[in-house]
Amino acid sequence: MEARLARECDQVWCLTEEEEGVLRGAAPTTSFRLIPTIHPLQDRGKSFNEREGLLFIGNFVHKPNTDAIHYFMREVYPLLESAIPGVKIFIVGDHAPPAITGYASDNVLVTGFVEDINPLFQNCRVFIAPLLYGGMKGKIGQALSYGLPVVATSLGAEGFGLSHGENVMFGDLPETFAQGVIELYTNPDRWQVLADNSYSQIANRFTPEAVSRSINDAIGELIKSDKEAMSRAKSR
Repeated sequence: MEARLARECDQVWCLTEEEEGVLRGAAPTTSFRLIPTIHPLQDRGKSFNEREGLLFIGNFVHKPNTDAIHYFMREVYPLLESAIPGVKIFIVGDHAPPAITGYASDNVLVTGFVEDINPLFQNCRVFIAPLLYGGMKGKIGQALSYGLPVVATSLGAEGFGLSHGENVMFGDLPETFAQGVIELYTNPDRWQVLADNSYSQIANRFTPEAVSRSINDAIGELIKSDKEAMSRAKSR
């Protein structure tokens, strides 16, 4: 259905280059534009030494969020317990099933829905995104908009143009994911570099001001194309 609609439209907006690549194969004559998710810059919150805990946010009606937490708790968390004793994990999101709430403990806080999530972004030290499916994830852009360093799978961070060790830590295996968390959680210099660079990445490419330029260019292209088509029709 998406391929058919793409072929019938004058222009298709895609969130990521990966999505565009798939659709271009199905609709090679259609015009495509990259229009990503939009993330206003936020108050960055506390310094490294004032922060504690790992943060995950996601509505658990969405199965990929459930799968992500199961993967993290079963495969990654055991590797962190000895390396960062007592580290707290905040699992935030509505409709957590019993299998997720069952992870709750003194150090694993399954909060359910939280009305105001600003304090979480401004007080936690690392955002985790152990996602097993691709596509652009708003939760990652939101974390970066606070300058909160992110550890993610490469699939989970599609669309943001992030580079390992510069503005994100990638970990596609339990061991590499845990290593990224440990490094950011225990190294204030590395944490600060990623905090600053990730905030700049959002400022440069994903704020309302930045994305509005892409949207205006895309609409301008359509208007120009429509005028040219009308002009050709009149000259016949």
